[in-house]
Amino acid sequence: MPTIKDVAREAGVSIATVSYVLNDKTEAISEETRLRVWAAVEKTGYRPNIAARNLRSSKSSLIGYAWHEVALGQDSQGNAVLDRFTYAMARSAEAAGYHILTFTAPREDPLPVYDELIRTGRVDGFVIGSTVRDDPTVQFLIEREFPFVSFGRANEAWDFRWVDTDGAAGTALAVEHLAGLGHRRIEMAAGDEDSLSGNFRVDGYRAG
Repeated sequence: MPTIKDVAREAGVSIATVSYVLNDKTEAISEETRLRVWAAVEKTGYRPNIAARNLRSSKSSLIGYAWHEVALGQDSQGNAVLDRFTYAMARSAEAAGYHILTFTAPREDPLPVYDELIRTGRVDGFVIGSTVRDDPTVQFLIEREFPFVSFGRANEAWDFRWVDTDGAAGTALAVEHLAGLGHRRIEMAAGDEDSLSGNFRVDGYRAG
């Protein structure tokens, strides 16, 4: 198995120079040297020890994402939106040099799992999905000042990063479409009252 010494020998540089290039610390290294090192990496087939690199940098290069079991009955379906979201999240993470670490956490008390992952340095951050009003996981991570982003809102008074669909506008458009076809008795099947996203959709329904 090729080592960093083999790369240095092939590139005609010091081991330290190879280490700088591999760890993207190239401020004092010429572009020609950097390219020569990467060419030597390719030629020798050297693969850096990711675990050792992460240990030195105190980073795991992993983003935690809780994976919840979905009960599927004969007539039920999975969540197509979350499926596409999870796939896109994994691709985006990989493009940024990270990977997604999926884990399970009980819905009734997920905080001990998140606390352990933080204390043991397993992840560099979290992506939170399926949030509810005053979500305890969101509140916990805010208090811990640990990096995370949420797919869905939890409390409009809390300061944290989130992304979400515009359920209110979407539901209003759906109602307007049905009304435009002449329908006047339009019913809506709403979600849990604790779901902010569900409540936004109800607001859109009423507005429509």
